Amino acid sequence: MRASLHQSRHAGGEQASISLFVSKGKRLADVLLALYAAAALLALSLPLGPWVQGFKRLLAYSLMPGFERGSAALEAFSGVSANWSRLLKADLENRELRERLDGAALQEEEAKSVLAEDAHLRDLLSLRARTAWRFQTARVVERDPAAWYSSVVVDKGEAAGVRAGAAAFTMERGRLVLAGRVVEASSETARVLLVTDDLSAVAALVAPGGWQGLVEGQGPRDLRMNFLPAEALPRVGDEVLTSPVSPTFPPNVLIGTVSRVLDSDPHLPYRPLEVRPAAHPAKLHTLLIKESKDAK
Repeated sequence: MRASLHQSRHAGGEQASISLFVSKGKRLADVLLALYAAAALLALSLPLGPWVQGFKRLLAYSLMPGFERGSAALEAFSGVSANWSRLLKADLENRELRERLDGAALQEEEAKSVLAEDAHLRDLLSLRARTAWRFQTARVVERDPAAWYSSVVVDKGEAAGVRAGAAAFTMERGRLVLAGRVVEASSETARVLLVTDDLSAVAALVAPGGWQGLVEGQGPRDLRMNFLPAEALPRVGDEVLTSPVSPTFPPNVLIGTVSRVLDSDPHLPYRPLEVRPAAHPAKLHTLLIKESKDAK
């Protein structure tokens, strides 16, 4: 009972102390507000002189320093916001311009591809008008990444008159160029062994001298021409053509150009050459396959 009475008295004393503190705080605030109001009225009533302006600034700084600092901060942040807005707008405009440039570049590449295809078709039509040979136009549909320089598969086969052993060509700058020969054919597709394959060999001659030899594939390296007589003096840039004695390929079709004349081996009776193929395997997309005589 006494403990409860003591606790109630203690609580009452704390509440009284808090009430007294709050009351003193309110009175102090009222006094400060009254002093500020009086100082403000005094400053307004006095003539506007230098010492009055200095008093006003002192009063504002001493009583409301946070207002001026807050105003300056707001002005600074407003400037930053405007700068960020301009930067964001510029970034969006730059992205839009980049997208337009990328789209224009893509359209340009597509236009170049269409023009190249159109020129290729014109070359084919011109070739058919210049020669009595009959060709099947076949597109490359398959490559083996492990044998990129060996062979390709085309979308024409025996049903279109393509037979194993038929010569395969392509067009380069309006000129017929040897690409390889068909080694196997199904009803709808055929595999073409390229001149760059290690197993490829073509009877050829060097123009204008007419020296004959055998051009063999070396994979990704330039072709190699062997069996030229040691007295033959070919030059870099001379054309290498299919030989009239070739049993597989028609004569005088461009194979490539001499890229290097190798030194003669004293133990061999011939001079070797390196030949850069006119039909690069990585550029082959359409082939002309010579139809056999028994094709219907």
